[in-house]
Amino acid sequence: MPNTNLKGPEFGLLSTTTSLKRVNFVTKMVYSSVGRGEDTPNGTFLDFRPLMPLAENPEQLVSGFDSLLMHGTMTVTMRDHIVQAVQSIPATGPSYNYQYWRVQMAMYLVLSSQQYQVQR
Repeated sequence: MPNTNLKGPEFGLLSTTTSLKRVNFVTKMVYSSVGRGEDTPNGTFLDFRPLMPLAENPEQLVSGFDSLLMHGTMTVTMRDHIVQAVQSIPATGPSYNYQYWRVQMAMYLVLSSQQYQVQR
């Protein structure tokens, strides 16, 4: 960081514009897909089915993403906030795919977090 003794590696990797573009890309990938086009003849999308059984237990789901995407470096504060957000999606309702929505939310929150974007 300028005029301090603090290091800010994320500022060397991402600018204001590129950090927002990255979050927009994460949003598009998690909540829809990259459509078919010249470079993606079949489109690109994420398959959440293998992760959906973990949605029954939000803490287990978040721990899975911590291991899979962050190699166990997620802070307790980040984990608690994501678990609370995932738990806010109720596990009841007719024709209600809460497992899919819980996986989406957890993945979005991990991938768009500052901790994920900055290599430790």
